[in-house]
Amino acid sequence: MQRAKEVDIRGIQERLAELKNQNVDLNSRGRAIRDEKMAAEQAIADSQTQEGQQVSRITDFSKDAAQAWKWIQDHRDDFEEEIYPPAVISCAIKKEFSHFIAHVEAPLGFKDFLAFTTQTKNDSRKLSDQLNGKMGLADITIRMISIPLSDLRRPPISHEEMVRCGLDGWALDYIDGPEPVLAMLCNSSKINATGISLREVTEAQHELLVNGNCNSWVAGDTSYRVNSRKDYGAHATSTVTKSVGRPRFWTQDHAVDSSISREARARIEQLEAHFEELKQQIIPIRAEMSVLEKQIRELKADMVSQA
Repeated sequence: MQRAKEVDIRGIQERLAELKNQNVDLNSRGRAIRDEKMAAEQAIADSQTQEGQQVSRITDFSKDAAQAWKWIQDHRDDFEEEIYPPAVISCAIKKEFSHFIAHVEAPLGFKDFLAFTTQTKNDSRKLSDQLNGKMGLADITIRMISIPLSDLRRPPISHEEMVRCGLDGWALDYIDGPEPVLAMLCNSSKINATGISLREVTEAQHELLVNGNCNSWVAGDTSYRVNSRKDYGAHATSTVTKSVGRPRFWTQDHAVDSSISREARARIEQLEAHFEELKQQIIPIRAEMSVLEKQIRELKADMVSQA
């Protein structure tokens, strides 16, 4: 009888050892998740300081827009989708193309740099009601974009035609930023269809551009935009030019990556979901361990009483 109980105890102990190993593994994975979550939360905390810098940067151009962005940061969860800050802080010229800043800024207007980007009509309405209505802010631009950037990337002419016309690329190629903001700039100011060249184009290249499908380009010290003139005939056009000024918005010392906080929040959500999965796995393991430990105690007590 005692022998049979010893065999039972060994079998239970072997199963208990397996469960303990699983428990240790899950605990270790849980600690790793907690550590990573703490790091992501710290990144968000750090980004709050960065966001303070962003408000300061926006204030350089519009106190109303800066006040609006501060309010949006404090009410992120009130909206259906993410509200993106103005392009002056959410976007920047790619580092390797810093010498293109003035040319890429040229086709954009003041409101392009300070517009808030929403992704749903409800969010646009809610934001407008708050900023323009309740807060009484006047210097505010809100633009809703629902078209994905991938649908807007197609340039007006082929790469070969672009090179033949003396262009280096398209304004969109030189900008880093959240896709909805870039899509908004494509929709409002056609940065996906505005050619860029550090050099002046030749007269022949100018004619190719004017008579082709590219209606906007910046070359050398001049920005060009071709407008149709229907009052002079179906194919009549006029070309508006302006000088390329000094960079004002995307200067390198003010380039800010606002994606840090957004990515950290997304990662925290993933980690929390993974942690919950581990909790659901560990509950039955610990329950079975408790049952087996009780069985061992009872068997050992029986062996003592029968000794």
